[in-house]
Parts: sequence; C-alpha cells; structure tokens
Amino acid sequence: MSDDTELFAMQIVGQASYANTESRRFQHRNIKPGTSECCPYSSNDCSRRGNKNMDVRIELSYTKNEGKTSGDIFYPIIPAGGYIVATGTFDQFKFERFDADHNLLHRPFLN
Repeated sequence: MSDDTELFAMQIVGQASYANTESRRFQHRNIKPGTSECCPYSSNDCSRRGNKNMDVRIELSYTKNEGKTSGDIFYPIIPAGGYIVATGTFDQFKFERFDADHNLLHRPFLN
C-alpha cells in the first residue's frame, strides 16, 4: 500500500475446530504498509490438516484515517501455505493471491 491504508485480516475457514474462536484464530488489525503477518500452515490454528495446499478463507478489509474510513470487505480463498499481497491506495485498492510456491492464483473466488 502506498498511503496510510491499513489492512485487517482474519481467517474464517480452514483452521482446526478448537481454533475457531476469536481468541485462537489468525487475526490482525491495523497491518501497516510494508509490513506482513503470518500464520504457518504447520499450526492447527491455521490449517486443519497441516497441509500447505488446503484451502482457507480470509476476511480481508482495509481502512484509513486510523480506522475512521472503511473500504470494501473481501473473502478470498488461498492455500494454507499461500499469501495475499495488497497494493495500491485506499481509492484504488487491489490484491493478488499466491500459493506457497509463489505462483499467482488465477482461479476465481466468491466474494
């Protein structure tokens, strides 16, 4: 991101059942430009089977002005070993999804 836009990311599908609570699931607020957060697929908190190719769903949203202005909410599916790269600005937000081997994912997802 190239402005003061911050991300919110929370895993909503794919973790072990005991990790399906607000306090256990992968969840990060106020992810600043140039930083990253990770939830390793080897952890049951992140991947039910410890499989890097197992699909997980993330709730992804963005804000600016210290959370006072909210953007859209997306629900992308990525492999447990994959990642999301967000780019642009608040007004031109975009993201791409990658697998664990850094291959760009082109398959569609329902939002």
